[in-house]
Amino acid sequence: MRSRGHTLSDEDMRDLAADKYGSITLADFLQIMAKREMEVALQQKLERAFKVFDTDGSGLISVDLASEFRTQMTTLGPKPFTQEEFDNFLSEYLVEAIPNHPADTDGLLDYGDFVKIMLRKGP
Repeated sequence: MRSRGHTLSDEDMRDLAADKYGSITLADFLQIMAKREMEVALQQKLERAFKVFDTDGSGLISVDLASEFRTQMTTLGPKPFTQEEFDNFLSEYLVEAIPNHPADTDGLLDYGDFVKIMLRKGP
């Protein structure tokens, strides 16, 4: 697993410890690796998406009224947000996940905040 850049999490270790024989089967190994590979693939997709909005390479994206992020979130995809839905979505996220976050005053999000928003369930 380490050769693929993965380490076992505590959760994985607990799951494996539940095996009464103390061994890892091929099915166990494949299940853990599949989970890790999906996490890596998701991380790569989120990084690419962030770079689309981080046009100046600053590591920050704007969420203000004229931002490309807002435009894309309210116009693209099978079920884009309305302006009101996006405003509610973003404000609820900021209140719940990042109290006193500067995005509510400077209108910018870094990569970590972007990931949290994109993984949050929408309407």
